[in-house]
Amino acid sequence: MSQAATSRANITRAMPVGTTGATADGWFRVDAEGASGSNVGFFRFFDGSNRIADVYRQNGTGELWFRTTNSSGAFVYTSLGLTAPLGQWIHVGFHVIAAGSASTIEVWIDDVRRYSNTHVWLPTSRLTTLLLGSEHQSQQMDLRIDDVTLRLG
Repeated sequence: MSQAATSRANITRAMPVGTTGATADGWFRVDAEGASGSNVGFFRFFDGSNRIADVYRQNGTGELWFRTTNSSGAFVYTSLGLTAPLGQWIHVGFHVIAAGSASTIEVWIDDVRRYSNTHVWLPTSRLTTLLLGSEHQSQQMDLRIDDVTLRLG
């Protein structure tokens, strides 16, 4: 994806009405990172146009993180405690159940569970869309994606 003001590249999958939980699983390889201070999105779950939770690689450091929002709508960042080198495939699993203050988030990297919590606050009780990549324009990256699955429930 280029840094051009009109550039946007992503893959989306709408979920059936009433979906509260889903598990996304796939392989990702970042071959070239984008602008400093930006990131390369792997999986991003949405409720309508609101990003609910996502897993990403931070440009510059290569660190892996997931992000949610708090009750005020501000982002909450949680480090997964490892990095993803450029040019190396990583296996990412991301399980989200949207249930307000009793939401669940689990993250696996290379088949090792890196985070699990059944009392995360999410601002919704539904998931409407899964997105791979970035939803906004001008987010430069060179991302390879393979063997993605989405399981509902």
